[in-house]
Amino acid sequence: MSTLHGMSPELQTLEDQVQNKREWKYEMRREAQEILPGLFVGPFQPSWKLEVLQSLGITHILCIAETREQHILKPKFPEHFIYLIQDIRDADDQNLIRIFPQTYNFIDGALAAGGRVLVHCGDGISRSPAIVTAYVMLKTGLTHEDAFAFVQARRFCVAPRTEFVHQLEAYRPIIMASQAVAADKNAQAGQRVRRRGRDDDDDEEGDVSMSGTGGNGIMYRTALPTLRAVASAQRRTFIATRPACDLKDAAQSLNKKVGEKLASGIETVEQTTESAKQSAKAATSDATAEAKKLGADAQAKGEKAAADVKAEGRKLEAEAKK
Repeated sequence: MSTLHGMSPELQTLEDQVQNKREWKYEMRREAQEILPGLFVGPFQPSWKLEVLQSLGITHILCIAETREQHILKPKFPEHFIYLIQDIRDADDQNLIRIFPQTYNFIDGALAAGGRVLVHCGDGISRSPAIVTAYVMLKTGLTHEDAFAFVQARRFCVAPRTEFVHQLEAYRPIIMASQAVAADKNAQAGQRVRRRGRDDDDDEEGDVSMSGTGGNGIMYRTALPTLRAVASAQRRTFIATRPACDLKDAAQSLNKKVGEKLASGIETVEQTTESAKQSAKAATSDATAEAKKLGADAQAKGEKAAADVKAEGRKLEAEAKK
């Protein structure tokens, strides 16, 4: 992770390996920039210019566009390039993580075959840089901050939406968990190979002990190096798989904690909502009762005042007759 004192050692190592930064100029935002060797990111304009694409040596084009943009961003030269279109809007409700595996395979497969890839969206500012940042994370092992810093150092105008940045951050433990599972599978495969080798060695040792002279002495002398090798291999396997298991457990624990917090948050919201409803209902009931009481008091006062007026009238009438 980059710090206030400079870039992280991992990012510095990658910067030393890939020295393709250029001095940024405002007009470069309409062009495509090379991020990793053979991998370019930019706006839609270069994808419309055959001579530009050919000058960059582009063979594959990954277009990130929503449905209403596809009449503009549709494949323009399908006879010259291999296209992959992903329907993603530049909006907070869009799930980028679901397309990361497919976009990674498209980019990595093209580069592995000696091709060169252009990744673009509309302006080359939010969606396509987020996709390229995810590729850099998975390919180099950098954190999302370092991977984004690496991309931005080559295309200064990039600014993915905050929600896309959060998805890149969330993608990091997914990468680690996937790598842990892969490492665990490789370790188990290695154990199976070593186990088969140990069984073969045991068969050979049995043959030596039965056919040679000296009986048990020959068997023990022959088996001892094999046992040492197996014990050493088992220790190495344990050391190699322990971090993978730790990473897998950590990822599972993280997912569990996130799920628990989400469930707790939902329960809190529901409780708060229900409490607010009850409070509003009680307040309405109290207000109704108070209104009825005030109405009754006003009516009683009115009736009393009317009675007093009538009584006073009768009194005056009686005095007038006298």
